[in-house]
Amino acid sequence: MRLSILLISFFFLCSSLSAQNNVPAQKKHVSLNPYDFTIKDTANYIFFPNTQIQLKPPAHFVPYEKIHGFMHPGSSSTLQVTEIQGTPYVMYVKGLTEEYFAQQGIKLVNTENITTKNGNKAVIYTLSFTVKGIDYERMMMFTGDYDRTIWVNANYPVMTKFLLESVLKNSLLSVRF
Repeated sequence: MRLSILLISFFFLCSSLSAQNNVPAQKKHVSLNPYDFTIKDTANYIFFPNTQIQLKPPAHFVPYEKIHGFMHPGSSSTLQVTEIQGTPYVMYVKGLTEEYFAQQGIKLVNTENITTKNGNKAVIYTLSFTVKGIDYERMMMFTGDYDRTIWVNANYPVMTKFLLESVLKNSLLSVRF
């Protein structure tokens, strides 16, 4: 019985290893290190459903329908995109003050005016909050034009900040619309 279980396990291991050799060339850049979150230059832009918005998610972030975005299951980090039609982003961000966030129970850590990789002006708010005893940070980036606001959200546990902050920020800045 043990021998048959061992042989079956060995068979599945061998078949999964040989299946990895059949990965298309564009996928071979994916790191097997679960802590390597870097965005590879060869990564494809992903369209968000029902929008014209594209983004490069970090490595190992997988689509997650519950939030209409991406999640890294090992770190409980998420990446979401929302499109707000009919409101210029400069008007939307005017109401996002330290007082506004405090009323929501969230602390404003930093505000940064920045330019996306596509040349669009943007604002990134870094916020802190606690969920079930775990400290999180959220980067909320707003960009857009006169017809819409593009809101890109990245959440990560503070304990993983040293791994995720710059990688998620690069992902936010990759947004195209």
